[in-house]
Amino acid sequence: MPQPSRVQASPPTSGLPIPAAIQFQAEHDWPRVRQECHELLRYARQAIGELTGMEPICPDSRELYAQTATIPLPPCDAGELKQRLYDEYRVEVPIISWGGQEFSRVKVP
Repeated sequence: MPQPSRVQASPPTSGLPIPAAIQFQAEHDWPRVRQECHELLRYARQAIGELTGMEPICPDSRELYAQTATIPLPPCDAGELKQRLYDEYRVEVPIISWGGQEFSRVKVP
């Protein structure tokens, strides 16, 4: 009786870029890059908070956020804000509503 063929869950090449990514990070002092990105996000959180008058949802702590943060927004039309930011600055910003409050996700790559 013929044996059933095995089904592969992922393509065999999916793991190939991992060693190159590890080498790239090692060659570019990735801990320093991560720290610089975190500092830039700290600045963005502060500047957006000053602009909107909204308090951050968590303390300023490396343990609570690294390179991505959720930032509260004052009451607004989320669709209109997203479109305006794109039209005026060519920036696409994710804006979500949760519990009657709008938030934006800010990421520093």
